[in-house]
Amino acid sequence: MHIRFIYILYILFILNCFFCVQFIKTSCEFLYVDFFIINYILIKLYTQTTFLENF
Repeated sequence: MHIRFIYILYILFILNCFFCVQFIKTSCEFLYVDFFIINYILIKLYTQTTFLENF
């Protein structure tokens, strides 16, 4: 379930950046930064929960 959530975030991010480039004509570098920070936090949370569930 958590993995699917991360995949959904990736898809939303790609669509968001595509919209940003195609229609607003601006760079999406700030979106990359925000996205990778959020993704890192999600992966950390996911690994912590699976680690705790193993015990």
